[in-house]
Amino acid sequence: MRVPATSQCLRQAVHRVAPQRRWFTCDRLIQEHDVVLLRQRGDKRAKWKLTPALRDDESHRIKLSYGAHVRAQDLIGKRYLDTVTDSAGREVAIHEASMASYIVNSERMATPIYPQDCSVIVSMLDLNPERPGENDDGPDGDGEVFEVFEAGTGMGSLTMHIARALHAANPPLRKDLRDAPAESVPRDENEVLPSTDSELATPEPDYLTPRLASSLGVPFLSRAVLDLPSPESFADPVVRALKPNGLLVVFNPSISQIADFAKNAASEGEIVQVMRPRVGDRVVGGGFVAVFRRLKPMDGVEEEEKVEEEKVEEE
Repeated sequence: MRVPATSQCLRQAVHRVAPQRRWFTCDRLIQEHDVVLLRQRGDKRAKWKLTPALRDDESHRIKLSYGAHVRAQDLIGKRYLDTVTDSAGREVAIHEASMASYIVNSERMATPIYPQDCSVIVSMLDLNPERPGENDDGPDGDGEVFEVFEAGTGMGSLTMHIARALHAANPPLRKDLRDAPAESVPRDENEVLPSTDSELATPEPDYLTPRLASSLGVPFLSRAVLDLPSPESFADPVVRALKPNGLLVVFNPSISQIADFAKNAASEGEIVQVMRPRVGDRVVGGGFVAVFRRLKPMDGVEEEEKVEEEKVEEE
């Protein structure tokens, strides 16, 4: 099929729109403090290397495979997909470091939750925050905060995915990091999303219990995630801090740990509704997920006497 020639009117419209085209990532120059992903050509296969933050310093060299290195100054000023030559004469291509590649290629200080699993867990949280001022006349128009609590012992990969899901809708908040001996924790406020409040503490009693006391027992969490070896040990303050209808997601490597948590919730009389999983449900590769919903206490019934379970419908 032949396409007719572009009319004069259409040519004029295209001419007006063209200067406003979007600049893609590959058009941006790499700057100091950027983190990039390098692909070094090898004898049999390519080698990948995630760089630290680039410094415009003659002495800053990134070690690569085969005993070679590349200077950070050779990368600064280049564009993504450009190539440079390492000290051994091998070709090195510069790629953008996505969040997934950052998690997979970072130095392992703990076992991470892999990007596929993080995406599944975040989808289960059902995060749909409103932009500030979007619904001032609605039930949350009084400035109520949509707060997500996540406690884990890994590398923070799930924290980054949750922060990304919330960041666009949240107003900037001041980050207040506690003093701690963990050297891997960012010390620069610019290294953490401004809508993310990072705390080095245990769920109880360092963080949640004082907040519950200051709020006179009024729940303040909309969502909560526990990625801990024994989540039942920390469930009580988390459940008490959850608002009615709030979701609690528990991630564990073993289905028996999920079963222990559900059994403990029933024995302790927590007001939670079991939403997931069916026995044998497993996320992509890292473990098992259970989702609980905080219920309202019935009038005249003590909280510890009410436990409801919902059987998950067959998909």
